[in-house]
Amino acid sequence: MLDHLSAVVRSFPDDRAAVSNRERVELAVKAVAFASQAQGLAAVLLAEAEDHKSTLRTLGTPSATVIASRTGLSGSQAAGMVGAARRLANAPAAQQAVLDGSISYTHGRAVGRAMEQVPATFTAEQVRQAEALLVGVASQATPDEVLRAVPRVVEQVAPGDAEELESRRLTREREAAWRNRSLSWSTEGGSLVFKGSLPRVEGEAFTTVITAYAQQARRTALDTNDPLAGRTTLVQRHADALVRLVEDAQHHTAAPTLAGDRPVVVVTLEYDKLAAGAAGAGVLPSGDRLSAGDLRRVCCDATVIPVVLGSDSEPLDVGRAGRVVPAGVRKALTVRDAHCTFPTCDVPASHCDAHHVVPWWQGGPTSVDNLVLLCPHHHGLVEPDKHALRDQWVVSIPPGGRPVFTPPRRVQDASSPRTTSPRWFDDPGAPP
Repeated sequence: MLDHLSAVVRSFPDDRAAVSNRERVELAVKAVAFASQAQGLAAVLLAEAEDHKSTLRTLGTPSATVIASRTGLSGSQAAGMVGAARRLANAPAAQQAVLDGSISYTHGRAVGRAMEQVPATFTAEQVRQAEALLVGVASQATPDEVLRAVPRVVEQVAPGDAEELESRRLTREREAAWRNRSLSWSTEGGSLVFKGSLPRVEGEAFTTVITAYAQQARRTALDTNDPLAGRTTLVQRHADALVRLVEDAQHHTAAPTLAGDRPVVVVTLEYDKLAAGAAGAGVLPSGDRLSAGDLRRVCCDATVIPVVLGSDSEPLDVGRAGRVVPAGVRKALTVRDAHCTFPTCDVPASHCDAHHVVPWWQGGPTSVDNLVLLCPHHHGLVEPDKHALRDQWVVSIPPGGRPVFTPPRRVQDASSPRTTSPRWFDDPGAPP
């Protein structure tokens, strides 16, 4: 049967001179739909071959290797196809919808990815309901919107537990993103090739700065009627932006403005949820929601500006004037703390966040007595989500003293607070 379909494609009439523009559009749309169904069928067959270990039993070779050798794809491309096929197979309703043509293969893959975010505590019936709802979203929305619909679907399936389940999901995502952060590079000919992964909030700050550089270069090229402007692709502008960013960092030059303002990430906050520490109170420009732990870190970080909305979505506050740490206060912090104040950590002050001991969004002042320097990692330990997997530490500053960290109960000798006095670092027998 597949050979017959292949023959039909090969023998498709190539004399289309008399075809009208309307007919060309219809043919193209039908061809795209056919290709989508064909991709779905390929995914079904690949998943079945994986389940039965067909290539291992007949050829002693994994499926991805066979696909790569028979099709000319790279090993990573073939492995990606196999992984996508297995994910789609775990969403049977989406898989069938792709084969029926009611949703595209890309939408089916989005449903499969979305189902991985469904709480592990869901029963089989709740999983079935969630998938049916997501397939319904996929039939009317874009693949990205399918992924963003997960919180609403969870709310519909388990209304009483939705907030806690969403909090746990966001925390797991943050934990995984932090564990999987990476940056590596290698040389290929005259090029440096690199790849990496950043957690969402940090990645948003990176892309915002790169976009600012790229937009500045584009505006300059247009203003000067640069003949090469039209031939520079978006990815080339991004590469040029990274080169400029490195050059400016070497010369201590500030990043360009973006739409008339310095490049910052704006996070929309819902006041009632923010006050309650609820998951999802913060939303990035992309529509992605933040975990409560990320949200608290955002409110300490001057590179991210929160816009607080009231019950009617009216802006109540755009960055509080005293939230961003003034230069003088930052210098005083650097003199007092010198480095990350978490016990045994010596990350320099230049790489640390100024953390509000009493949170900014709870009315904590931006003063030396309410601030400590923390590196990004230990900032997460001190202000995690309530469901975070990392240890929960508490920091306080006694009058006239240095920051004191109290470990969580599950840590041995937790009843003994730990300070950041110089003796802590000099004592080889100090607890870890």
